[in-house]
Amino acid sequence: LIYTVGVPSDRVERVSAPASKERIEEALDRAAGLVGPEGTLWVYFAGHGAASPSSGARVLLGADTLADAASFEARSIAIPDLKGRLQGAGARTVLMVDACYSGASRGGSDLLPGKRFAVPSYAVPDDAGWIEWHAAQPDQLSGPLEVAQHGAFTWAMVGALRGWHRS
Repeated sequence: LIYTVGVPSDRVERVSAPASKERIEEALDRAAGLVGPEGTLWVYFAGHGAASPSSGARVLLGADTLADAASFEARSIAIPDLKGRLQGAGARTVLMVDACYSGASRGGSDLLPGKRFAVPSYAVPDDAGWIEWHAAQPDQLSGPLEVAQHGAFTWAMVGALRGWHRS
């Protein structure tokens, strides 16, 4: 964001490890407090996503989420909740998520052994005032681009922001 979009470096925050639910939410709250109504709030998440075992909502998993259903519910951040935290800023929001919501790891194994909580594609609403870039549709896996040592989505997204194009 600093080099491709021109966001001042003092306005960029990286959530330090471990990126727990609380640390992520605190960073979101700080960011929402800094951007004005005419500004743009950029949120980038790279990690695991899944569907909530109870509601089916898309969720982002903090680094402290354990491989059991109760932890999935308690330690994840639902995309609708994330949006609710940020809407008070009144700014345009760009959400970039390098995760899938299939409940599978990059290697394809279940994040919760024996269970997959996939978000049905019809459950993803369009919201005005938001731009969302996701690595995968709700029922797809996202994966790494080994040669770039990044998620394939992150690599392509950074290229798009830098103005890569096909001649």
